[in-house]
Amino acid sequence: MVGRPSNEFAIKDIIIVGLQCEKTPITRKEKVSLQQRNHVISGFTIDKGWNEKTLYNKVKAQFPVECKDNEFEFVKNVSGVLVKPKLASGVRINGNILLKSIATTGAVYVRLLVEDDPDEADNSFHVTSKSRDHHRTR
Repeated sequence: MVGRPSNEFAIKDIIIVGLQCEKTPITRKEKVSLQQRNHVISGFTIDKGWNEKTLYNKVKAQFPVECKDNEFEFVKNVSGVLVKPKLASGVRINGNILLKSIATTGAVYVRLLVEDDPDEADNSFHVTSKSRDHHRTR
């Protein structure tokens, strides 16, 4: 139909957070820090048709040089808390699932599976006491 936007693609910001990050960045200082460290990628186009591997590789290709070798997981923003999504048995995170179930509104959050910046562990949006599953869900 002429004049209707395509439903096959979505443009999102990708926000890269460290393993210790439990909450979304709230303060101006936290947001500026992420921007200055190139941990916010703006205007990334996601194709709903991408399979799990393509999605993972396309997102990882956007990472700053110092993060390129790090594995990551997609996390869901639930009222300001970043949680690992619980998917139905057999469901993998592909472009469609990411956009329709995990990052339905706002940015796409990815959590590095290594500590990103130990100095940030003291910020209000980081909690270091909780243990986590370090296995990648791809």
